[in-house]
Amino acid sequence: MKYVALAVLLAVMQTPPPVPRKAADNAASRSQNIKQKSGTQKTPPPTPPAVPQTLEPKKNQHSSESPANTNAQETVVVRELPPVSVAKDWTDRVYWVFSGLLVVVGFLQAWLLFGTLRVIRRQGVSMRRQTAILRRSVLLARRSANAAKKGAEAALLNAQAIVNAERAWIVMEFIEESPGQFKLAATNYGRTPAQVIGYNIQHSSTFADSDLPPNPLEYSDSPSPQGQPFLVPTEEWPIESFSVDKAKHSLPGATQQKPMLYWGVLRYRNIINNAEHDTWFCQRYDARKGWFVLAGPPSYNRCT
Repeated sequence: MKYVALAVLLAVMQTPPPVPRKAADNAASRSQNIKQKSGTQKTPPPTPPAVPQTLEPKKNQHSSESPANTNAQETVVVRELPPVSVAKDWTDRVYWVFSGLLVVVGFLQAWLLFGTLRVIRRQGVSMRRQTAILRRSVLLARRSANAAKKGAEAALLNAQAIVNAERAWIVMEFIEESPGQFKLAATNYGRTPAQVIGYNIQHSSTFADSDLPPNPLEYSDSPSPQGQPFLVPTEEWPIESFSVDKAKHSLPGATQQKPMLYWGVLRYRNIINNAEHDTWFCQRYDARKGWFVLAGPPSYNRCT
């Protein structure tokens, strides 16, 4: 049996591989091989002498074991495409209609935007012109306001000058009634009447100009004249009367017996605008001239 198996193995190894393109021949050869194998099994041939042989694998053995890999890929070429027909219905027409309407609306919107842009440009130019005109108007208004202010100031000064020209002016003065006899009186040198409100008067027989206080007297409600008289223009209102001994005052170093320095303030009301005014005075008796002259600093002799 060993020799029979060896003979079958050698026969199988020496059998040529089947051709892949002829499947029917492969099947027939296989059937013949099977029959031969069965015949050899039934009648064993004579045992040949043992010949040593080297077994070498054949190159196409693997290819015979996998016949499926021998089928190569082939390119299929289509010579003519099958006809395709597309049918259009009412939806296509609606699509085209709405697309056309959108195009028209887009053109109208672009036209309107372009018109709006032109209007905005015109408005910008108009606003620039109006701004320039407004600046000129502001400059003219400022000039007019300055001119009006100056005119108002001038009118006020003019009115004040008129009021000052027409108002009452009361001046305090010493009047010599007879030799050595004087009186202190308030005289209205204005053009309208005035009402005397009150006065504050002081006198001294020992004070010099340097002994006076730095600030003049202020008006006080006491003493006040009885009835607060009205003074018409050029009218005198006597406040105090006194006598002066000229011989004694003319001697050098003689003791003064009478008050020779008078100072004070008188307040009165102007009838034109019902405004109140003050008159300050300060005078001393000059024995050489025999008359009262101004004394004291300038603030002691002024009017408001």
